[in-house]
Amino acid sequence: MAEVEFKNEEDFKSEHLEETVEPEDELKEFLVDYVGRRYGPAENEVTVEMILDILSVDFPEILLGLAEQNFMRGYEQAVADYDFEDSKETTEAPGISHI
Repeated sequence: MAEVEFKNEEDFKSEHLEETVEPEDELKEFLVDYVGRRYGPAENEVTVEMILDILSVDFPEILLGLAEQNFMRGYEQAVADYDFEDSKETTEAPGISHI
């Protein structure tokens, strides 16, 4: 059996997590203020990752809902891709490839 190789967590980290959130509207202002008080960042800058960390502790239901929805959409896309590739194989004549 092949051994599973796990990648470094940093390989999966999005650069969007490190972005500073600007309080452009009422909701962002609330989140930046709330997370800023909890974290107390040195430069008074709140990142997307900080907000997600706080939400995972204080409001895990919202992150779980987003994760479930994202998983199901990915799964549906994988099944659709598989069906599409499978249908191409059954309609192609043997020895002839499509360009």
